[in-house]
Amino acid sequence: MKKAISYALIALLCISFLAPFPLYAREPARQALTAEEKDYLEEVFEERKVPKEKRQGLIEKLEAGEAWDSMKEEYKDMKPQVIKDRYTITWYPDGSFLVEGIIPDITHMNQVALSGMNSRDKRRTMVSGQLANIGVKEENRKSLVDKLERGEVLDSVKKEYKDLEAQEKKAGYRKTEYPDGSVAITYAQSPDQKKVLPWSPAASGKKLASAYQDRGFISMYFEVTYEQKDSSNRGRIDAVSNYNTRLVGGTDVEEIPGHINGWKNPTHAWYATKVTLHNGVANRRYWLKFFVNGRETWQKDNFYL
Repeated sequence: MKKAISYALIALLCISFLAPFPLYAREPARQALTAEEKDYLEEVFEERKVPKEKRQGLIEKLEAGEAWDSMKEEYKDMKPQVIKDRYTITWYPDGSFLVEGIIPDITHMNQVALSGMNSRDKRRTMVSGQLANIGVKEENRKSLVDKLERGEVLDSVKKEYKDLEAQEKKAGYRKTEYPDGSVAITYAQSPDQKKVLPWSPAASGKKLASAYQDRGFISMYFEVTYEQKDSSNRGRIDAVSNYNTRLVGGTDVEEIPGHINGWKNPTHAWYATKVTLHNGVANRRYWLKFFVNGRETWQKDNFYL
C-alpha cells in the first residue's frame, strides 16, 4: 500500500510562527512612528537585549530623522563585542546594534536556528530551506514564504487540488507542483528522513546560503545557491532568491539582486535597495553582498551614512 506524505506540511508547521508582519516599507514618511511600529521595535529591543534606559532614546532619534550610531560612518570600524563562528554582534554607545553573518546552508535547520538572525527572519529562512529541500523552484520560494507569513494556506494542502496528478517521478518519489508553486512529495515506502531528496540542492552538490544584517529598525537578507571547488579554491553562484527587507518608518524601492557568473576566487552576489529613512533621511542605495571561494563564505555591506 502506498504511503503519501506531503513534505509541504513541514513548512505548514511553521505557520503558527509566521504571524503576519506589518510591511513598513513603501509607506510615506511620517513625523511619528505608529503604535504598531513601536511595538515591533520593542520586540526587537527585547530580543537583542537593548538596555531599557536607551530604548526610548532610539525611538526618538528615529522619529526625528537622526541616524542611530550603528549607521554612522564614525563608528564603522568599531570592533564587535560578540564573535561567533558565523556571525558577530556590535554594540554602539546609544544602545543600537549591528548583527551580521552568513548561514552556509539553510536547508539544515540547525544552522538557521544557531544563527544570529532575528527571530522573524530566522523563521522565514527555515521555511525557505525546507521548501528548497522538496524542490520548490527558486522563483517561487519568496512568494510562498510571504503567503505563509500572511497566514494563508498553500495550494499543496487545499482540498480542491487533492486529485492533481504528479508531474515528475524519480527513484520511487512522485513530485506534484501546484498553481502557487508549492510542492508535495509522495512515495511508496516509509521515508528515510536522512536521505537527500532528488530535488534538493544537495542532490546536485549545491548549497543554499543566506547573508544577513540586522540593525533593528532595518534588516536585510537574501539567499544564494552556490558551489565550491576546494582544489582550485573557486566558487560559483547559480542564483539569488528570497531576498527581503524589513524597514521601520521609511521606504525601500528598486530592489536589485544579482551575481557574477562563472567560477571565480572569489565570486559574489548582491542584494541592493534604495532606502530612505524616517523623515527623508539618507536617501541612497544600500547593498548587502555574499562572497564565496572554494573554502570560505563571507559578507559585506555599506549600511553607513
